[in-house]
Amino acid sequence: MRILSKAKRAIFIGLSKLCVIKAKTDYMGKKLKFPVIYGMGRGYFYPQQIWMFECLQAFVQSKKGGVVDVGANVGLYLVQLRVISDDVWYYGFEPLRACNFYLQELIPEFCTKLSVNSICC
Repeated sequence: MRILSKAKRAIFIGLSKLCVIKAKTDYMGKKLKFPVIYGMGRGYFYPQQIWMFECLQAFVQSKKGGVVDVGANVGLYLVQLRVISDDVWYYGFEPLRACNFYLQELIPEFCTKLSVNSICC
């Protein structure tokens, strides 16, 4: 099963160099659909940094307000936050153009309530 998952991941990464593709996976118990562009987004095939997810989950359960993500990169906090809750505001800032482009493709998949207010170039 793991070999099949690795093969699927390799195929998606190869195809992502030709065009923007959407991949599906089960991430932390939630079905996700995410873009893969030139290999960016491949980290969503397998959950990474479980400790960060657990810290974010504890924060969301104990505090009211939002999350500010300075250096949003490819949106790992955004995705993890949306897996935890749709009701928490997220403010993300990313100066790198490649990562910013990826985030602009990722946002429509995760932000049905338009809770991402800023992604800056």
